[in-house]
Amino acid sequence: MEKYLEKLDGHYLLQLTYTISSGPDQLWQLLTSSKGLALWFPQLSRQEHELVFSMPGFKECLAIQQEIKNQLFSFDWFGAVISFAFREEKGKTLVTFTEKSPNHFPNLERDLAGWVNQNRRLESYFKTGKMPEIMDSLMDCQEWVRQEIQKNC
Repeated sequence: MEKYLEKLDGHYLLQLTYTISSGPDQLWQLLTSSKGLALWFPQLSRQEHELVFSMPGFKECLAIQQEIKNQLFSFDWFGAVISFAFREEKGKTLVTFTEKSPNHFPNLERDLAGWVNQNRRLESYFKTGKMPEIMDSLMDCQEWVRQEIQKNC
């Protein structure tokens, strides 16, 4: 996985790029259906044109911004913008994940590290057929984000 994090004018830009060993259909289902989301991000579900983030005592509807089947899926993430862009190349799929977060985003480091971790889990799932536990690489992701933010200050 290639990782990039930069502080720009008014926001942070996180970009992750990796290749999975299948066509885009399976990834599309993981990203856009409640059944798929439950496998890798159980707090999210799909309802019509929005995602719903729910935890005990908290529920937030997140607007889906763009949806082009097997190519692009983007949505609001509490004021940040999350997007998964992908394209098929020789039976594999190149995935580009982007998060654009305002500088004042609450718990920015935790959020960015969480998305790096979730993408690592997705990448691993397509390599091994098993979804890694969420905590398996979270500390490494947090350390990488912390170092990158310090470089950008």
